[in-house]
Amino acid sequence: MGQLTEGVMGLATTSKIEELPIAPSPSEGVLRVWVIGGTQYHQQSLGQLLGRHFACSALEFCQHLPASFSSAPDLLIIDQEFWGQPLPEHDGAVLWLLTADHWDIHCWPQSPDSSKQEDFMHKPIDARELLTRTHRLIQSRLHYQHLQAQNQSLESRIAERTAALTLALENLQKTQLQVVQNEKLSSMGQLLAGIAHEMNNPLSAILNGADLLRESTDAVLEHLSLYRRYYPQPVEAIALHAEMSDLEYLIEDLPPLLQSLQTASERLRQMTSSLRTFSRADADHRVPFSIHDGLDSTLMLLRHRLKSVGSKPKIDVIRDYGCIPIYRCYAGQLNQVFMNLLANAIDALEECGIAAPCIWVSTGVDDATLAIGIRDNARGIAPEVLQRIFEPLFTTKSVGKGTGLGLAISKQIIEERHGGTLTCCSSPEGTEFTVRLPLNGHDD
Repeated sequence: MGQLTEGVMGLATTSKIEELPIAPSPSEGVLRVWVIGGTQYHQQSLGQLLGRHFACSALEFCQHLPASFSSAPDLLIIDQEFWGQPLPEHDGAVLWLLTADHWDIHCWPQSPDSSKQEDFMHKPIDARELLTRTHRLIQSRLHYQHLQAQNQSLESRIAERTAALTLALENLQKTQLQVVQNEKLSSMGQLLAGIAHEMNNPLSAILNGADLLRESTDAVLEHLSLYRRYYPQPVEAIALHAEMSDLEYLIEDLPPLLQSLQTASERLRQMTSSLRTFSRADADHRVPFSIHDGLDSTLMLLRHRLKSVGSKPKIDVIRDYGCIPIYRCYAGQLNQVFMNLLANAIDALEECGIAAPCIWVSTGVDDATLAIGIRDNARGIAPEVLQRIFEPLFTTKSVGKGTGLGLAISKQIIEERHGGTLTCCSSPEGTEFTVRLPLNGHDD
């Protein structure tokens, strides 16, 4: 390793050396120094010198370059014989001990790399220079560690702030969705409730009048039948009027006509009832609600889209209702979920154009949860789309047909308002949405 200059182990030189400031120990409390290469005598001399001038030091000596370090070094003092050889992985400072010739050839063209905490010194070794350079390297390492700690603290604070901003953005998006949802439900609920109310009175009059008209018509036709039985030969004026008014056709056609009017009026009554059920105003607390009535009323409102029109085939709806209890919930919002899921299923079936489109609607109780399934036999959803379907404003529909809010709002209604889950699974044979609502918490 070279020789220490005369007086290193002597008192005169030691007194001057001790005037150097003592290097502080690393944050762990122990300064770990590895001395690699050189003779055993000079390693011991270096150890005595460093041990006197650096408190809490732990020295390791080895003649050869180790494959790895048993303890992470703070400082490596390496002899020139290992110059150019790859060092084991470490993050400590390095002090190379080089002869003048080796210095002129290898080190003079380059400066010590402060980022690597690396320094060089000539042999023979001057004790004061050794301690000065060692002190400087240790101070540099401590400053570097301090900067690393500050950098980590800053990165941690930035990560926390980023997480807080991300959470604030998510909350803002949820709030925006909630506002849109509330306004949408409120406006639609008021509109539908108003329509249902305005239709109710005239429909009641039509239905009541239709019943009375049917009874009166039956009585008139019966009277006419008795008249023709007992007076089979009417006078010429009556016979002529009967021929001109096509009396036989009227007698045959009038009952079916009245029946069709009565049936149409009954369908209108069912629609207004469905509108009232669908547009139920939500209170601040849950109200008892029949899930089956909500599904049926929603299907009634979508009935026009289920019919066969032109080349578009009829969409069959198969109901598989189980025995479920009356559920306390926010009925209007739950109906909105049913509307979104059923409308999406109809859209998917219309787009794929299969020959026998079908929607299965099922309900049941499973593991203390109320399960509602809505499944179609369309061609499924692509995996890259499936993982994004609940994102706000994400849609694959054309402009003007979809807003990308339906499923996001539905998921928010089920999970945040009702404490349930809304999941989706898809395959090339179709897509199924499953709503699960907790039974043990629906009475709050």
